[in-house]
Amino acid sequence: FDLSFVPMVIGQDFERQGHLLEDAMAEADPEDRALVAQLLTGLALNRMLRGGDPADARDAIEQAIAIHRELGDRVLTAENIMSKAGMQFLAGDADASREGMLEAVAILAEPDSATLLGMAVASLALFESTLGGDPVRAARLIGARNRLRDEGGGTPPAFILAEFFGDFEGNVRAALGNKAFERGHAEGYAMTMDQTRAYVREI
Repeated sequence: FDLSFVPMVIGQDFERQGHLLEDAMAEADPEDRALVAQLLTGLALNRMLRGGDPADARDAIEQAIAIHRELGDRVLTAENIMSKAGMQFLAGDADASREGMLEAVAILAEPDSATLLGMAVASLALFESTLGGDPVRAARLIGARNRLRDEGGGTPPAFILAEFFGDFEGNVRAALGNKAFERGHAEGYAMTMDQTRAYVREI
């Protein structure tokens, strides 16, 4: 399972990643529910990135969400809901995608973690820029996301964001114009972690 991240991040070899995930699932103890759920998540995203059957990917992510809820792991539940929202967006169901994205953001903004907050900010920036939100708010969120990223916080990998949602930062810049985008971006970049968390919660 750990090895499956290597070909995804280095070279984006999704076929090799898929084989490793399938091998891991074959070896996994079915009673190890946490591991099974993480493998299901990996397989779901891999199927999407390889252009597989969207229904298979959705089924896998829904199974993972159910297991994480059963185990009480709110963070992994939120991460999986966010992944499912991306799949729903690609399938053309913007309303379901928007609902899932906001649910995930509300969970991820709770803990005192720069990594999780970075994921929440990136997700909400996607919502505001792609799913009928406010482009000014999106520019501020992109600025806040970039500061968290520059200071070592986590955000979803750029190539996955691009695969699911396209160039959302470019879309915001185009909607606002360069001057307004840079102003909003600067306002977001200037936010402290506490200010960013409060801003994310304004949904």
